[in-house]
Amino acid sequence: MDSIEIIGQNDLRQHLKSAISRGRIPQASLFLGKTGYGSLAIALEFMSEIFKTDNPEAYKKALRMKHVDMSLSFPFYSKGTTAEDSSWLFPDASSIILEDPYINFTEFAEKLGAAKKNIGITVLEIENIVRKMSLSSYEGGKKCVLIWGFEYVNTEAANKFLKFLEEPPADTYIILVSEQSDRILPTILSRCQLITIPPIENSALEIWASEQNFQNDQINQALLLASGDFGILKKILTNEKSEYEALFFSWMEAAFSIQIQLEAISKIIAVAKYIAGKDRKFQTAFLEYASDTFRAAFLASYNLQSIAGFATQNVDSWNILIQKTHGGNVPSILHEINTSSRHIALNIQGELVLIDCFFKITKYLLKKKTPQVEDASLPTFSAENK
Repeated sequence: MDSIEIIGQNDLRQHLKSAISRGRIPQASLFLGKTGYGSLAIALEFMSEIFKTDNPEAYKKALRMKHVDMSLSFPFYSKGTTAEDSSWLFPDASSIILEDPYINFTEFAEKLGAAKKNIGITVLEIENIVRKMSLSSYEGGKKCVLIWGFEYVNTEAANKFLKFLEEPPADTYIILVSEQSDRILPTILSRCQLITIPPIENSALEIWASEQNFQNDQINQALLLASGDFGILKKILTNEKSEYEALFFSWMEAAFSIQIQLEAISKIIAVAKYIAGKDRKFQTAFLEYASDTFRAAFLASYNLQSIAGFATQNVDSWNILIQKTHGGNVPSILHEINTSSRHIALNIQGELVLIDCFFKITKYLLKKKTPQVEDASLPTFSAENK
């Protein structure tokens, strides 16, 4: 393995390589952006380029995550009652990341066997990183630590890491990767050079999709729905089971921003048209998924996550959805979904039905909860609608 497949982001990557070649390497960097935009993939390339200044072989070792002077950390779970670090999971984790550096945390946890476990980065993990980085370089060159998912560091571990960040050893480079800067201590943020990872440009995504021999109409619809996220694009184009999830949260992201972004209207219509282009079975299955998701969000809004039994990779949108679902709008939302499903079963034009449904539900989501509203019992999605 001599390179990481990175989709687009050429200007940013060239800027980072240029900074390294000129010796202007920040001692601490924060790569901020969705994994689907390439935040982890670009951070891995950046780390490997830093090692490349020592020698080409060091670059290749880093790409394979085999360099002895690198430390990779990620959110993990404990296999027992005693305190542990992530070392026991490193072989599996590194293989998963190398296979798909655009993987999101939910899928990563599932592949690690931690789908229903609490994951995080512990004090012991940070202490082991500090200890390793304090040692002399085995290869006589630079040392790098890359922490993916730094927002999962608990408060005690973050304070321990801050002390390390304040006085890092010489020739030691710290690379943090996160999707949520608001969950990172401001004192840590202030000591890192921020590298914002924007959405991937559509031209790059289109080239990748064309090389996979997808049809132009498929690609155009998927580009609009993915909003620069390579992970979402792949799910939509390859028809994975999580396609319903990708479509639903594309709709939700547009719904949440409709009051401040006019293009959100076009995106909602595009999602509805995409689903309408599928057969009736797919359309009703999507509506059933939407019904289950709204019901789960309503339960989660009352801290009943265990009953809701819902997990998603779209953590930010899910949390917003929980805030926006309440007894004043959920019954109307579920009624609208049931009505739309019946209309589709009656062979009424799916595009019109879904566009109307989506905008009505978007309007309900914008309805604020009032103290007078009492939470009503929720209608259920009827199996007869399938």
